[in-house]
Amino acid sequence: MNHINKLRSNLINSIEGLKVLWQEHSFRVECYLFMPLFLLLWWVDISSSERIIAFILMMLVLIVESLNTAVEIVCNRITTEIDSSIKAAKDVASAAVMLMNTTLLIYLAVVLF
Repeated sequence: MNHINKLRSNLINSIEGLKVLWQEHSFRVECYLFMPLFLLLWWVDISSSERIIAFILMMLVLIVESLNTAVEIVCNRITTEIDSSIKAAKDVASAAVMLMNTTLLIYLAVVLF
């Protein structure tokens, strides 16, 4: 397989992954919240660097949410029975999303107020 075909295949797989993510309620909510927030950041009087950092943090929230979804999918594939290790893995992944959201909120509070 040549490099162009491999890149094309990777792009198709990534688009399929985005389709899976879009089925996740939390991912959609974050996207819907970030759209007006992104526009608001262009309206308020903050520096370009502060806007870029806010955008990066918003993208990191979506990235961590994506990894959380991947953990949940794999854990659900392993077993649907109640298992303390599986629960712990899902809880840790969820905590990562919460920590990333908290980081974004703290940053926005400092920059905007």
